[in-house]
Amino acid sequence: MPFEMVPGDDWSELTDKHVVLWYFGANGLRYNGVKFYQNIIRRLISNSNTVTLYDMSAWRALFNADAKFTDENPNADLVAHLSDGNVKSAKSSDFFRWIANAQADVAEWMDSIFRRSELYRVSEGYPDSGIRVGDAFVSSFDSESDAIRSIRHLDGSKAYSALQYLEMIYLTSVFQVNTVFLLPNDEIKYYPASIQGDLRNFPKREIDREVVIFSFRYGDKPNHRPYISGQKCVKVLTKGLLFGNEGSTSSPSPSPAVRKGQKRAGAAAGAAVE
Repeated sequence: MPFEMVPGDDWSELTDKHVVLWYFGANGLRYNGVKFYQNIIRRLISNSNTVTLYDMSAWRALFNADAKFTDENPNADLVAHLSDGNVKSAKSSDFFRWIANAQADVAEWMDSIFRRSELYRVSEGYPDSGIRVGDAFVSSFDSESDAIRSIRHLDGSKAYSALQYLEMIYLTSVFQVNTVFLLPNDEIKYYPASIQGDLRNFPKREIDREVVIFSFRYGDKPNHRPYISGQKCVKVLTKGLLFGNEGSTSSPSPSPAVRKGQKRAGAAAGAAVE
């Protein structure tokens, strides 16, 4: 199974692929991010790609005691109704349910991954959130999972990179086609090449799919992300906000904002933005 990481803007030539974008942030659907992604989405579907917009709302439970792993952005369910079948959504809440409900053999496999110290290096210096992983699972599902026995006492921020790694494996397992993950800046740092071996050792079945990670430039710093940019959040996603140009799905050439990074978003789009 090929696993490749491609820096730069080569994504614009993708054709007939399934492409995943981190779209709904853990703290809401940011207007700046929605505006930024419009050209990317239009370009991708004009080249006969299908696009999945990923909802990361559930991740907030590692950093906020009032949040749960079952949290979802209500706009995620609107996506399929706003497109012609070429854009859909997926939710991080399903990833955490997968961990919570893991059967014994899958839980043992997950635990073997969580015991690898190198998976924590990216987030080991992150400030503590004050929320233990085990407590977040109990709050969300009323119990811990055997899968997290190695990390139940870890602070959520310290376990973040290992959980990100497992999430990529999960998403690859549930998507039924070869997948391209199109991620901002240095987001690829969470996904070392060992993913290939872990997919081959997936419980009960080997995952043999082509997975490629592309990166694109955004903002002024490596840690800038479109899905956490600015303070304004979209309350109700519309076709015009999703695609731009009043919902047109035709594709212009990628704009300088897409090729070089963030371009300051315009005024809020009426009542759809708070």
